[in-house]
Amino acid sequence: MSRKAFLYRLYPSRSQARLLDATLETCRFFYNDCLAERKTAYEERGETIGKYEQLRRVKARKATNPYAKNVHSHVLQTVVQDLDKAFDAFFRRVKAPEQSAAVLRELGLDKNPAAGQVLHREGPMEGGGMQIVDVWGSQEAFETFVQDRLASAFQKAGTTFPADMQPKAVWPVTGILK
Repeated sequence: MSRKAFLYRLYPSRSQARLLDATLETCRFFYNDCLAERKTAYEERGETIGKYEQLRRVKARKATNPYAKNVHSHVLQTVVQDLDKAFDAFFRRVKAPEQSAAVLRELGLDKNPAAGQVLHREGPMEGGGMQIVDVWGSQEAFETFVQDRLASAFQKAGTTFPADMQPKAVWPVTGILK
């Protein structure tokens, strides 16, 4: 099966370019307004406002904003969904070190080392997330550890075990300096 890709370039007229600019500006304003609503609700009342609550308000906001009248509601709903994705990604990055520490506490590797594990090092990555480097005596030892201990440690720590828990890369080790 062969796949083809097509690349198109659009050359809008001046009136179309103005309309596109106005739509983008309205979306930018709408995004910032929804962000401010979430921030204010949390700072002043300790409440969180979610995606569905903001999606229900799109129609009312559109009616009160003269610039939004020319923008289709679906576009403004997409703006709310994009904001929610940004929130999810932000909080996922913030929670990563805490979750990692909770999983390590549950594993108790300092008191009960994993059979076949030679070395474990981890630390925060630039841009969020955690980098983990392990050295194992064998692939089988790693797989046994994942099945027998790691999955239950994730559950006890209150976080989701990644279904695709596989090493990013595997190299044979010829020596370790300590």
